[in-house]
Amino acid sequence: SKILTIPVPVFGLVGYSLILALSFLKTLNQNLSRKLIKPIFYISFLGLIFSSYNNLVDWFLIKAFCQYCFFCLLIMTGLVVVSKQEVNELGH
Repeated sequence: SKILTIPVPVFGLVGYSLILALSFLKTLNQNLSRKLIKPIFYISFLGLIFSSYNNLVDWFLIKAFCQYCFFCLLIMTGLVVVSKQEVNELGH
């Protein structure tokens, strides 16, 4: 499957890579941590929306179940929950 000629897995690779890189950079110092938590939350939230859409298409249009897609949905949900808690803790 492709979106604008780009294979769908590329979007996941880019999203997860950004979250990983920003999460690593966040560990370098406290000031950087405060600046990067919102972008991590926003990227995770967009990933959750994208993953939810993909799963809905799988289930209701294609009438199939993709384990990989479902686990991506679970992982993104966890990332959103954890990053939102951290945003709230930092008082932003």
